[in-house]
Amino acid sequence: MFAGWSSDTGDLLRTMDLFAFPSLNEGMGKALVEAMYLRRPIVATRVGAVPQLMEDEVHGLLVPARPPSALTQALQMLCDEPQLALGLAEAAHERSKAFGVDSMIEMIETMYQDLLSRSTPELALS
Repeated sequence: MFAGWSSDTGDLLRTMDLFAFPSLNEGMGKALVEAMYLRRPIVATRVGAVPQLMEDEVHGLLVPARPPSALTQALQMLCDEPQLALGLAEAAHERSKAFGVDSMIEMIETMYQDLLSRSTPELALS
């Protein structure tokens, strides 16, 4: 389904039974994290930062970018095995929490606390 531009991706994602992420090159993959958060079973190509976002057969299925048949086979597997799809979707939801605002704030606060706790050398005044 190609639905064109939508300002509310959450509503669009909620209509999907599965989420295919067939990128050839990908950075962070915000749409992928949104699908994870909304508990959509995911098949994604193993490119860019995608393997750092989700682990194959834990949070979803990762396939090579080529041939395209790898994507279709993985999507068919999730259609044929709904319990597998549900388990992956739930694990992906839990994983998505690591990329939420609260987690990012906590990570930044921890980094600043670490930097502030380090001893700084005395400055010699002459």
